[in-house]
Amino acid sequence: MDALRKVYHRAVQIPLDNVERLWQELETFETNLNKITAKKFMADLSPAHMQARTVLRQLTNHLSGLFPSSTVPPKIINGRQEIWLPALPKFDQSERTLVGKWKAYLKWEESNPLEIDDKDKATLITRLQGVYRKAVIRMRYYSEIWYDLSPHKPCSEHKSQLPAFVSVRNQVYGVHLDE
Repeated sequence: MDALRKVYHRAVQIPLDNVERLWQELETFETNLNKITAKKFMADLSPAHMQARTVLRQLTNHLSGLFPSSTVPPKIINGRQEIWLPALPKFDQSERTLVGKWKAYLKWEESNPLEIDDKDKATLITRLQGVYRKAVIRMRYYSEIWYDLSPHKPCSEHKSQLPAFVSVRNQVYGVHLDE
């Protein structure tokens, strides 16, 4: 019971697509065990769950316009799906808009919307690495994305947290300036 409870408690705090259903299942699970403790647990978890729902909405908004939709199904070659590669840029307005969306998404991810603690710094670094990898793969022809990836980019919006932010950014990119 405790292991299942622990998994549920962790899951309802993560912005998963089915976070609402997990919340309802947790509520049912806790109520079936004990109605009094269920109210206490649900009240304790409610702020974290609301944060997860908010972040999920924001994440969905950011991701909705980042990936091109294709009406042509991907080709299957030797039992494997064909890899999607970006086309050469035309630098038209739609592509400039797409670059802006990617930059906004990268800035949002760097702001740590999941509020990952310092003790889980490795998780934040791994998440940022993955996000930047996706950005560079999808937007490889746009220098703005590469510039954002640069560990030497000045970051005025984080001046109060500059040492910590630069440290995280350097770890993300594998840069060790003190060597």
